[in-house]
Amino acid sequence: MGNRMYHVVVVGAGPAGSAAAKRCAERGFKTLLLEKKKLPRDKICSGMVMGPLTKNIITQEFGEIPHEVLVAPHYLSGFLLVAPSVDPERIDNEMPLAWRKDLDYWMNLKAKEKGVEIWDGAKVTAASERAGECTVVVQRDGERQDLKARFVIGADGAASAIRKSLFPKLEVEYTQVSTRECYEGELNIDKKYYHWFLYKGVVAPRFSAHHKGNNLLLQVSLKVGQKLTEIRDEARQFLAEGYGFDLKWKPLWRDGCLAGAELGDELLSGSFLPAKGNILLVGDAAGLQLPPMGEGIGAALKTGLLAANSISNAIELKKAASEVYFQELARFLAALRSLDSLTKQAKAESAKGLRAFLKGLRIAWDESLKIT
Repeated sequence: MGNRMYHVVVVGAGPAGSAAAKRCAERGFKTLLLEKKKLPRDKICSGMVMGPLTKNIITQEFGEIPHEVLVAPHYLSGFLLVAPSVDPERIDNEMPLAWRKDLDYWMNLKAKEKGVEIWDGAKVTAASERAGECTVVVQRDGERQDLKARFVIGADGAASAIRKSLFPKLEVEYTQVSTRECYEGELNIDKKYYHWFLYKGVVAPRFSAHHKGNNLLLQVSLKVGQKLTEIRDEARQFLAEGYGFDLKWKPLWRDGCLAGAELGDELLSGSFLPAKGNILLVGDAAGLQLPPMGEGIGAALKTGLLAANSISNAIELKKAASEVYFQELARFLAALRSLDSLTKQAKAESAKGLRAFLKGLRIAWDESLKIT
């Protein structure tokens, strides 16, 4: 059994973890970043760097994304929201495009350059705080290590071990599943746009398609309990009938994950506060995403930096980090409430037909792209 002491331990090496760890290290804290998978690690995600929030934070904190991190066509021109029998809604928004494995690892290395110690293959099983000292229990190379820290940031995703340790009685629903298939082939679609297909005229099930390098990515989002095989077949058939998909194509690979922890209502109402004492939750671990499409990178980066700032301010103010974090988070949550309201309005508009529904979604998505 090992025992090591750090100022800050950050759990999860996605964008939130890298941003939080990098800022903590820059402020002189001995910082450890833990990742349960071997780095670089992949994640089911479009890899689009969407709105100004995400773009500005990446540029300010990490620099311009290197050319070699991007994948053809390198930049997408925006989104198309497509539903049967109505004209699509177009959202113009230039976005860098990458594989998440490459984008996240680049941010990992930028954090390391600032002095962050990184452990991969390190599975966190529990975290706790007692008398102002936090303990993070890690399994690595078959050995248990009890790490000591003054502060802990949980950036470990929707199934967060840190959240489960902090709130063991919190009931979290995972209402959507996301699956991804990669094909060697091309569709008759504009490669410069990311296509969302609401093929039944509702938010879920839905699927997306876009080209990435020499590959075609088909991603299906469905509610827990819906039949994956049936919906995948419907998506392929829809694309075969109108967009040139060959039903004989076989996927090169496929993967899947839970799409996110359904904590939005609890967060926005204030019934769930994503921190306790000196242990803070950020990004997907806190249930934070941008409605209506569930964009997660921007929310992850934003809250990772807010958590790091809260730690610095808590030391200066001699307060618990959670108390400062709740104050830091308030403005961002207010913006999310506004987006949530617009998204619910769009769903209500569906009673008037698909055209009204898509227009409402476009309005909500346009507003989400204005968050900074």
